[in-house]
Amino acid sequence: MLFVLGDWRLRTDPAENARGKVPYLCGCQSCRNFLAAVETLPGETRDFFRRLGLDIRCPTEALHRRPPGPDGRCEYRVWYDFPGELTQVPADRAPYPAAPGLRVAFCPGEERRMAPLAGEVHMDAFLRLPFVLDEAWED
Repeated sequence: MLFVLGDWRLRTDPAENARGKVPYLCGCQSCRNFLAAVETLPGETRDFFRRLGLDIRCPTEALHRRPPGPDGRCEYRVWYDFPGELTQVPADRAPYPAAPGLRVAFCPGEERRMAPLAGEVHMDAFLRLPFVLDEAWED
């Protein structure tokens, strides 16, 4: 299936992407907050992941970029890797505003900083999520 996201074009099979995913298991405070906070996202944001066949709770990695700001929100950069092919990449590779509170950018798996995975697409998802845990933020 071809997905057109601004100047990004990618081909992937949502049904294949949905198979065998395991929820993210890191137990640090930031990751526990990520897993709890994604449940508060609006339907349009969650639907973006569903259309690609991705479970938002099953990233490759979830990183908080800074502690909660005055608005109580944390900035996260979350990676998702899935089978597919980028057929068009904008020259500036600028993130695409995919849904409320969500920007995404992509690169071929072989361009990832981690071990190369030819035939995969690497998606960076940039989210601002509330800090929802019933505990103080740990730096």
